[in-house]
Amino acid sequence: RLRERLREFVERLPAMCRESFKLACVEGLAYKEVASRLRLSENTVKMHVKRAYKRLREDFKKEELAVLLLALDMWK
Repeated sequence: RLRERLREFVERLPAMCRESFKLACVEGLAYKEVASRLRLSENTVKMHVKRAYKRLREDFKKEELAVLLLALDMWK
């Protein structure tokens, strides 16, 4: 259930925010590499990831968030 909610959450993100989040946080790429792949500045990638994490904190309870962040870290 939590995994499905995370998948739905990610899919609801705006396109560039979603791609930046997936590449940086799920795949574990450096911001510089994400920026190169998406043809964005590194600061823009950072902004997108920051916005995704802000929404993540708003959409999930603290306990759920801890599990999600641990899982994201393990996927890298």
